[in-house]
Amino acid sequence: MNKLFATTSLIAITLSATANAQQVWPRWYVGLSGGVTYLDDSDVSGTSTGELSYDMGGVATASLGYSLHQNIRMEFEAGYHENSLDGSVLGGTAASAPGRLRVASYMVNAFYDFRNGSQFTPYVGGGAGLAQVSLSHDSGLGNTADDEDNTLAYQFMAGIAYAPTSMPFTEFGLGYRYFAVDSPQFSTGGGNVKLDDVAAHTAEVGARFKF
Repeated sequence: MNKLFATTSLIAITLSATANAQQVWPRWYVGLSGGVTYLDDSDVSGTSTGELSYDMGGVATASLGYSLHQNIRMEFEAGYHENSLDGSVLGGTAASAPGRLRVASYMVNAFYDFRNGSQFTPYVGGGAGLAQVSLSHDSGLGNTADDEDNTLAYQFMAGIAYAPTSMPFTEFGLGYRYFAVDSPQFSTGGGNVKLDDVAAHTAEVGARFKF
């Protein structure tokens, strides 16, 4: 009888602990985010030298993540970034620059969540991966580009997440993202050009849905 009672109690405690762990800490999640991005001016080298400037643009991302620990999570993220060109200075001549810079990114990210027992959780993160960068540009001065390049990318993120008590498996976030790609190169009508600096600053909002 004592053995049966002990075994029953152990099973009940194990099932209760498992249920509580599943309720408090689901490991998988899907994330969605969007934001407004400011792209730093890009130095141009190669056949043409000078600088490209950009208008404000937009970013959208989707991710699939897994929590290794209550404070540590990793994810795969796909993103799309787009900015219109605002102007160019090539060969010392300033000109309007109709065109766009588009980036499709595929990143592996790691985050640390500063959980503190409240509904608000600050976080920091970083990631690295690949980017497909597309440039369309016509300065009207014979410098025309419509090409794409695959290169490395990296990013850093920081922000704060909010978990409503009425939605225990959902978190909403507000954050900052620094995203950069490594010197993409493009073919032009007269040769090749390289963008030495492509770096973006993004203010974003998002949500994570745990399961």
